[in-house]
Amino acid sequence: MGETLSNGIYSPDVLLPGGWARNVSIYWDETGLISDIELGFSDSRLRSAQGPLVPGMINLHSHAFQRDLVGRTQLFTSAGDDFWSWRETMYARIQSLNSTELESIATQLYKDLIRSGYTSVCEFHYVHAGSSGEPCIDSQEMSLALLRAAKSSGIGLTLLPVFYQYGGFNNTAPDRHQRRFVLSVEQYCELMEKMFEAVNDDSNICIGYAPHSLRAVDYLGLQLILDHRANHAPSSPVHIHVAEQIQEVEECLRSNGQRPIEWLFGNVCVDQNWCLVHSTHADRKELALLADSGATVGLCPTTEADLGDGTFPLREYLDGGGIYGIGSDSNVCVSPFEELRLLEYGQRLANRTRNVDATESDLGAGTRRYLQSLTGGRRSSGRHVGVLKKGACADFIVFDTDHVLLRNKTADEQLNTVLFSGEASMLAEVVIRGEHKLDSAG
Repeated sequence: MGETLSNGIYSPDVLLPGGWARNVSIYWDETGLISDIELGFSDSRLRSAQGPLVPGMINLHSHAFQRDLVGRTQLFTSAGDDFWSWRETMYARIQSLNSTELESIATQLYKDLIRSGYTSVCEFHYVHAGSSGEPCIDSQEMSLALLRAAKSSGIGLTLLPVFYQYGGFNNTAPDRHQRRFVLSVEQYCELMEKMFEAVNDDSNICIGYAPHSLRAVDYLGLQLILDHRANHAPSSPVHIHVAEQIQEVEECLRSNGQRPIEWLFGNVCVDQNWCLVHSTHADRKELALLADSGATVGLCPTTEADLGDGTFPLREYLDGGGIYGIGSDSNVCVSPFEELRLLEYGQRLANRTRNVDATESDLGAGTRRYLQSLTGGRRSSGRHVGVLKKGACADFIVFDTDHVLLRNKTADEQLNTVLFSGEASMLAEVVIRGEHKLDSAG
């Protein structure tokens, strides 16, 4: 009997960027990066996957601490309860949050994300100061808690410390609940430099920049942190909340004379390293700007539905060649398949058609949605993930073909089954950097 290779796997069906490939052998090195992929080759030295193998999904927008709010924000006290009233409940929760508690919440969340099929997460982190609103003695304390949580769980991390100056448009002073978010330009740049140092070239972690929103950051502050990025990490990702609520669009029009996305493109260089989270209320002109730039729209369907945000015009955006990815945001849901399911069904309802992409394809709707989301997630993460090719992280999931709903189906039918009718029990394996993580996520 020949030598058995531990750094590799064979699967009869593998999802590659161009679609499904048959009889694929995948190899990775000791660092967990893919060293080779052989198509049409069954290497007898490799163990065989139980079912179809697909890249692990990237969660491009998470607020870890909000996982603790699940079930606590569904009591409505007035007929007009909306995002803004929900935000007050969220603000109240963070007043006593400390780094020990944040690390505990984030560690469990990241394990739940892994169990559900995410292999990377982009953490949009804005709770910086102490509970009194004063800067922590060590300004990196809360950020380091998230780095430890990612390392403990094994998930790939893009940490996005958030730059937050004001409580609203026109440089409104932050209220008492927002004081924990606020850093000066100098404090923020110092924090970023400390995070770059703490990561120390760990390829499983990326540090990116995150101006919170146009209502929380002014033009000068935005320019200064982007200048810092240009000097320290010019290819790092940039994430920003934008156009999530109609009220935000209206306030931006009154304050800046332009809609949020329109203003952003008119004042900074937005390119493929940017992720514009939500963009729910983008108009036709803004959709074209987004698509032409190569930026990613970060869609968070379960949170956007929970908060009554509205529905992003995905079909028109796709018609223009736009790129998107998915995130868990408030973490009321931790499954990439549930996010994509709600995204697909919401678009079918809005457009009154089953073919959201309005194109002909040999791939099922679930497979197309999954592949498209991998592209946006990969760009937004700043890491070589979400694709099975040489040099990328060996991050993937394998379906359990023994599951009653997956038996006697093609690979494409199985992915569509998982996306439209599935749950975590349909996953046989979750592998990150070549290491099996499903059991340790329990």
